[in-house]
Amino acid sequence: MAGIRKFVERASAELGLEPAVASSATGGLLGYLRHHVPAPDFRDLVRVLPGAEELAAGSEPEPVPAGLTAGGRVGAVVGLVSTLKGAGLDVGKVAGFSSLFLAFTRDHLDAKLLDRILAAAPDWKAAAE
Repeated sequence: MAGIRKFVERASAELGLEPAVASSATGGLLGYLRHHVPAPDFRDLVRVLPGAEELAAGSEPEPVPAGLTAGGRVGAVVGLVSTLKGAGLDVGKVAGFSSLFLAFTRDHLDAKLLDRILAAAPDWKAAAE
């Protein structure tokens, strides 16, 4: 089982982030997922990635800016980007960070679990593109 700290170290190294920023952004993304993914699936995610629950607990997703909620997923993607920016991640690194976390979870989660998570939070995948 790979702990979430392994991802934080990888994100820091590959994206040139300070470890504190990588940790904060990881917590932000996990917190975002905690609010968008069914509770049983989120529990399975944190069970596979030790330390993930603690990082998520210290994070609250940014609210979606007014006027963007009626448009469907656009508001959710903006909310995720705002959450990651609020965690200290430069907007130019959001896609790379989201993509790196998606690749990390593909390596560690059961494919069916990841599919359910992505179905519940497609904005995460959209931010990674």
